[in-house]
Amino acid sequence: AIDGSNVNASIDNKVKSLGTVSVGEDVDVTWSIVETGTGVSISNNGALSLDSPSDYQTQRSYFFTVKAKKNLHEENTLAFAINVNNNDNNPAIIDSTGVIQPTIDEGETDLGSVSATDGNGNINVNWSITDPHSDVTISDSGKLSLRSAANYETKSSYSFSVQAMTQDGNAYVTTKAFAVNV
Repeated sequence: AIDGSNVNASIDNKVKSLGTVSVGEDVDVTWSIVETGTGVSISNNGALSLDSPSDYQTQRSYFFTVKAKKNLHEENTLAFAINVNNNDNNPAIIDSTGVIQPTIDEGETDLGSVSATDGNGNINVNWSITDPHSDVTISDSGKLSLRSAANYETKSSYSFSVQAMTQDGNAYVTTKAFAVNV
């Protein structure tokens, strides 16, 4: 299995380094990024980096899947979602610490929940998933669910972005990306 615990879940503006992945064994591994055009690269030693420095104004999140090929036939994948922090101090901050799990069991639909804070406590927001064709839904209270039960044979990971827009008349929008592996 791929260890992604040394990969940053969020980065600031003007950053290229994302962290490193490993397999936890002393074996030869061929690393690759599964998707093309993600703007993410991986080195021979598992170091992940952006092709150009991050910029919140142009791209707020990066979705990609890392593949580790060991021996001739053994392959493992792990999906990532990296958020670019808004250094413009947007007041609505999406909080998912300890609430969104990085994996989900087959047959399950519950992904956890999110809340929004403004530095003074919880605030009321309108929640949405940025891709209307996503396999993930969000309730008015911030509860995240898969549209259908997780099935590793049909889909091994889910990447999605949650958006919070304040209800107090401010046009602030904050987006946070997630990746969940089955």
